[in-house]
Amino acid sequence: MTPSRALRLTALVGAVLLCTPQAWAQTTGVLAEFPPSTSPDALPLGVAWGANGAGQIGDGTTTTDLIPALARGGTLLDKLEVSSIDAGSASACALAVGRVYCWGSNEFGQLGVGSANEGLFPSPQLVGGVLAGKVVTAISVGSASACAIAEAQAYCWGSNAHGQVGTASAISEYRLPQPVFAGAALHNKKVSAVSVGADHACAVASGIAYCWGGNTGGQLGSGLDVDHYSSPVAVVTNGALNGRLITSVTAGLLHTCALSAGRAYCWGDNTSGQLGISSDDFKAIPPTAVDTTGVLAGLTVESISAGERTTCAIAGTGADRRPYCWGEGFAGQLGNNKNKDSKSPVAVQMSGELAGAGVSAVSVNLNGGCLVAVGKGYCWGTGGSGRLGNGSNTQSLVPTPVNRTGTLSTRRLLSISVDASFGNGIAVTTPVFGDVGLPHPFYDDISWIAGSGIAQGYLDGTYQPPTAVSRQAMAAFLFRSDNPGIALPQCDPMVTRRFTDIPTEADFCGAIEWLVTAGITAPGGDFHPGGAVTRGVMAGWLFRSHHPGVTDQTCSGGTFTDVTANTPGCGDIEWLASIGVTTGYGDGTYQPNAPVARQAMAAFLHREHDLDSH
Repeated sequence: MTPSRALRLTALVGAVLLCTPQAWAQTTGVLAEFPPSTSPDALPLGVAWGANGAGQIGDGTTTTDLIPALARGGTLLDKLEVSSIDAGSASACALAVGRVYCWGSNEFGQLGVGSANEGLFPSPQLVGGVLAGKVVTAISVGSASACAIAEAQAYCWGSNAHGQVGTASAISEYRLPQPVFAGAALHNKKVSAVSVGADHACAVASGIAYCWGGNTGGQLGSGLDVDHYSSPVAVVTNGALNGRLITSVTAGLLHTCALSAGRAYCWGDNTSGQLGISSDDFKAIPPTAVDTTGVLAGLTVESISAGERTTCAIAGTGADRRPYCWGEGFAGQLGNNKNKDSKSPVAVQMSGELAGAGVSAVSVNLNGGCLVAVGKGYCWGTGGSGRLGNGSNTQSLVPTPVNRTGTLSTRRLLSISVDASFGNGIAVTTPVFGDVGLPHPFYDDISWIAGSGIAQGYLDGTYQPPTAVSRQAMAAFLFRSDNPGIALPQCDPMVTRRFTDIPTEADFCGAIEWLVTAGITAPGGDFHPGGAVTRGVMAGWLFRSHHPGVTDQTCSGGTFTDVTANTPGCGDIEWLASIGVTTGYGDGTYQPNAPVARQAMAAFLHREHDLDSH
């Protein structure tokens, strides 16, 4: 994984919030997925349901919604493309065009708008302060505070009663974003992920987890015998995490979990079994590996979500990705049709229309959880205040479909998360192209590649799935994948071009020359921008995007019948197969000289992203 590949995660969230097609607009130098003339109803927009007494749904009212409603409030977000959304106990924030907008309760300054008004803001407000002019790439909202990543640095705001803003100060609250104190812990380190819990927050930098804030349950994982710490401290790595690189982290109430190489590790309070270690130990420090002797045996954990006293994860691959939960289950939080705790992982019940469906996202909170499967949302647990989004207040001990009429009738979910307490949910939906609808076999992959801002499609609103990917389009796909939210670079007319057939004014000039600077391809001669990318070339480009500077790949041959040790790019192709990005064709071939179809490229990049992010 190259250093520029950003890791995104969502933390605890409050009302059920969804985000419509993920994309980026032009105003702050980030990618414009939709032209300025696009109808607001066709833009990616936040969606929410459930409790709304503090205006946390963001629809301009304080009325509870039993089914999804647009979170835009008729103001700032009406004409902006929302790329992600997250909610706390009584507030929520959205990331749009590289800027942050928040709404709901501002009691502790958690909206980050600088206002002394402690009342309610039921419509989105622009977060300012030090984030003004910066491109924000990730957000996370906790109970009464929030954090964001901009320029690989963490910024937080809101309640600091336990030091969760991370400023190394005893100031009780911050109403504008503050840079998290770097100190010795984060000095000169690039933050790639952040997660906010109830009264603590954690980040990932250089493969190490750092946490700050409340520590009464040992949730900081630092080994410090203090009830809070107001600046980042490294999670200890002298136990189960020794020699392991952390790729993501999730903060709950009094516990924290992280992922490393397909395994889950948790630390902190364990009174309800939320660490998943099959133990009655009150708490665990240093971090302990989640039990893999039961339902998780032999499975790769892809993502994880820490709730109040419950934890859920996705494990498995492809259509076999399933959710598993552990910890408190009195309200049906485990989704296994029972009302009891479990100290080890149990499988969420996948029956009915969920049978055989691969799960792409899961999140859990005090009263239950939500998941996304095949672009649809499902929630379980208590149903008060419409937290299940199915039009009722009735409890469900197994996943039940989120209402798909109205707002969600033409939208598809990409991710989902739930709040820290009462249970609203958040998700990201992806745009659907005119020529890609269900039951298209690559619907999920094409929806994801569009929702991630990697693909724009054509001006007539189509994606043209069977069309071969051109070399210049592939350069753009890889650049956007490695640099989320950043506009394609422009070529400097004063600098000699690296390829003879790529003029400075070419649309993809900057992306093509980026391939050289990233070590993905070599300069010189013609690039053939309109030519099709072959499957062999694609394997080489993806390998070098992960392993910059590595050119010689050993290859034994034998993985595919038409790829021998003498086949150009044999090592790259075998690497692609070894990490699960491709299985070749049904006849055992890889066909390295065949062009890559746009639908296949969407699948390759989607699988590669899943491996990178988890």
